[in-house]
Amino acid sequence: REIEMEYKGYAGSGLWVDLSTRAIRKEPLDPDLITRFVGGWGFSNKLAYDLIDPQADPLSPENVIIISPGVLTGTLAPGSAKVAATAKLPINNAIGTPSCGGLFGQMLKSAGYDYIVITGRAEKPVYLKIMDDNVTLEDAGEVWGKDILEATDLLRAKHGAGSSVIAIGQAGENLVKISLALVDKFGTLGRGGLGAVFGSKNLKALVVKGTKGVSIADPEGFVNLA
Repeated sequence: REIEMEYKGYAGSGLWVDLSTRAIRKEPLDPDLITRFVGGWGFSNKLAYDLIDPQADPLSPENVIIISPGVLTGTLAPGSAKVAATAKLPINNAIGTPSCGGLFGQMLKSAGYDYIVITGRAEKPVYLKIMDDNVTLEDAGEVWGKDILEATDLLRAKHGAGSSVIAIGQAGENLVKISLALVDKFGTLGRGGLGAVFGSKNLKALVVKGTKGVSIADPEGFVNLA
C-alpha cells in the first residue's frame, strides 16, 4: 500500500469501533499525525485530546478507549514491545495512559493498525476480534463472568496459537475503580480502572493476530543498530 511505502515503521491505518452501533471502519493514517506525534503514547494522547470530553463520566458510553503500540513495536529494538491505552480513568476522573509489554502491540501492527479507537457501549457483552483485515465484534457470553486467566485461555484456544489477548475479569465487569486489564495474562494495563472502563462498555476483551509484519526502511542498518 502507498502509505506503507511512504511511512516505514508504521502499519498505515487506524481502526475505529463504535460498540453502540457495531460500526467498524478502517482509516488511512493521517500524515499530520505522523509528522507531529510519535506512535503509541503520542498517537493515543493526541486522539484523546480530540475525542474525550473532559466532563464525561469515565464509566459512560461517552468515554473513549484508544489503544496504540509504539513506533518501534514489532521490530527487533530491545524493550520495544509496548502498547499504550488512553481513556478517562474512574479512580481520579483524569485522562491517563497506562502501558505495558506483551505480544499485543506487535500483533496489532502486524494486522495493519497503528491504533484502535473504541467508542460507545455494547448492548450485551462482546469482544473485539482482529485477524488482519477481518475485524468483528463477537458474543462474549462464553467468557463473561470468567476471570482474566480463564477468559484468555478460552479465547486463545478459540482463535489459535500466536493470538494476543487483552482481557478483564470480574472486577472490571463489576466496575471496580481499581480494576485493570491484563495483556496475555501478565502485562498489567490500566492501573486507575481501565478494567472498569472496559466493563462499562460491555467489552470483555480484544483478540488480535496479525501476519503482515512491520516494514522498515533500512533492514540491515536497523538490525546492526538494534
